[in-house]
Amino acid sequence: MVVSWRQLLDPWGDPVNHLFIAGVPVLGAFAALFLMRHWDRSSPSRP
Repeated sequence: MVVSWRQLLDPWGDPVNHLFIAGVPVLGAFAALFLMRHWDRSSPSRP
């Protein structure tokens, strides 16, 4: 994380920053998981 910090702060720098572009769908997935947390049924009901 420390090594890639500069690339995360400047996503449109000189070279094409694939790290930033790859991180956008990951952030979307985290947001989707956060919004779907109410529908989580991880533990089955006990008899």
